[in-house]
Amino acid sequence: MKRFWPFSVICLSVAILWPGNPRAAILAVHPDGSGPYPTIQAAVDTSVAADIVELTDGIFSGPGNRDIDYQGKAITIRSQSGNAETCVIDCDGASRAFDFWNGETSSSILEGVSVVHGIAGGTNIQGWGGAILCLGSGPTIRNCRFSANRATETGGAIAVKGNLSQPVTITDCSFDHNHTGICSQCDGGGAIAVSWSGSAQVERCEFSEDQAVGGEILCQDSSQLTLVDCAVSVSIWAAVQCIDGSSVAIDGCTLAWIAGDGLVVLESNSTAVIRNTILAFGWGSAEAVHCDDTSSASLFCCDVYGCSGGDYVGCLSGMQGVSGNVSVDPLFCGEGNVLLCSDSFCLPAHNSCGVRIGA
Repeated sequence: MKRFWPFSVICLSVAILWPGNPRAAILAVHPDGSGPYPTIQAAVDTSVAADIVELTDGIFSGPGNRDIDYQGKAITIRSQSGNAETCVIDCDGASRAFDFWNGETSSSILEGVSVVHGIAGGTNIQGWGGAILCLGSGPTIRNCRFSANRATETGGAIAVKGNLSQPVTITDCSFDHNHTGICSQCDGGGAIAVSWSGSAQVERCEFSEDQAVGGEILCQDSSQLTLVDCAVSVSIWAAVQCIDGSSVAIDGCTLAWIAGDGLVVLESNSTAVIRNTILAFGWGSAEAVHCDDTSSASLFCCDVYGCSGGDYVGCLSGMQGVSGNVSVDPLFCGEGNVLLCSDSFCLPAHNSCGVRIGA
């Protein structure tokens, strides 16, 4: 008598035996080191592709909870609560938190944690990325907070280098009080620096009071940067600076209360395409966009207003009243607050472009 195995049993057997089947385990890590994984790195060492290293609320510090190496694995490290404010990695000023330098892709994910007091305190690689270094890698970083991190050379919070084919994706994150050193070798990027033909896609992020000679966000060395629905405010030196043949695309952002040469600074054959964005209240001598003779910017449906060094001047000359560009008080609801009041020209119902201008 011929025996037929049920189809469901056959499928289950194939799934178990198939070598590519991920187990997708959840590896819980506790701040006090209890449980099978005493540190975050211990859990990462054990993990395989598709696993989730889940951090319970509290403060993670000490060896094994900083200098965390994903080892090229397609895993997720995330807070159990999903609340970055209550799940904190405190580097204690000893080192950075995460190293992505083994070809990680977008499947390597960091989610829902705060990183504070990270430092990259040396020179060269030891001075890049106070909280995170992405070297030739393109991980996904989302719903995280970066505060009071420092790098001696570049990328106070995050340094992105040499990953043009695989952009780092940073979404729904906040950056505050990160900074880089001030020296002849310091490239800048108080919050984020993208260099060595690097690439970063930054969406729905907030930046405030990050300090560096190269601005809040630096893009250099033929790198590419995209900012979408982001707010950058209260900075001593440019919201975005692009140099050395780099390019930035800015869409639906608000850049306000910025000092330096310009809210956006473009030098050495660099370019910017800026759409649906507010550039307002440049302090000191700040122009809205400052270009050297080799660089250029294009504006579409933007509101440029209140910059002490001039609104539509320099490389923006002649753009006011063209392609939906205006110079109108955006009507923020309070100084330092980039939320738009209900009667703001920048809301879709009140402007000729029919879009929201600003973040």
